[in-house]
Amino acid sequence: MSNLTVCCVTRNHAHYLQEWVRYHHAIGVDRFVMYLDRCEDNTQEVLESLDYNIVIREAVHEDSVQMPTYYQATKEFSDCEWLLFIDDDEFVYTKKPLPKILKKFEKFGGLSIYAKVFGPGNAKNIVQSRIFELTSRSYSVLITSEDIRTIKTFMRMPYFSNTFNAHIQESWKPIVALDRMSFALTENGTASIQNPIYDDLYICHYQTGSIEDWVQKYRMGCVAGIKPKNYYSVEKLLFYTDDIVEDRCMIEAFNRFVK
Repeated sequence: MSNLTVCCVTRNHAHYLQEWVRYHHAIGVDRFVMYLDRCEDNTQEVLESLDYNIVIREAVHEDSVQMPTYYQATKEFSDCEWLLFIDDDEFVYTKKPLPKILKKFEKFGGLSIYAKVFGPGNAKNIVQSRIFELTSRSYSVLITSEDIRTIKTFMRMPYFSNTFNAHIQESWKPIVALDRMSFALTENGTASIQNPIYDDLYICHYQTGSIEDWVQKYRMGCVAGIKPKNYYSVEKLLFYTDDIVEDRCMIEAFNRFVK
């Protein structure tokens, strides 16, 4: 039985997948469930060439793609201790192997972690590596407001109840959230300095790898199928280019875990 399964809907990102799978396997993911959404590149060939526990399925197409697919995944792949939905442009940053961290949260229904969301920096053309070609340069932060936070949730499948959305699910037990401010929220939703400090666990979301990548998303729409095309307008992308940070955390994590 899988301890930690990652489920991902991917579309035409074959050039990113080897690095993405290799890294997440190194930090403790022992099964990947990859749903192909109308892929026109060699995504399937790349995944089949990797020597990891990878299950390949076609994405479910109803009114949208992402949520029906995730719903199907919870039915077919519930035979695991933990299940995480992330995209192929999202990396779990951690300083410890994930199974070691998750073991401390087994009594909860899930563990939610926050995300840092990045843009293309000065990359104009599509690159082949999100970690080494993107995080080695300055990056534009797309979402910086403390009032707007993206989260993803490790679901504790023995207590899983229902899929609420792509970011958080319903459980028979409370879901604990790790805050950026070095606090863990308690079962009743309050934070305390006595709670475990896990500020070194979060998602790095490289929402676009380049301006060219952003334009491609604009043309085909997002995999969820629920956002308007103007969500990916170049005007919106350029609007967020003022807030620049240096982001090397994923290079550090990759070098720590991947031999």
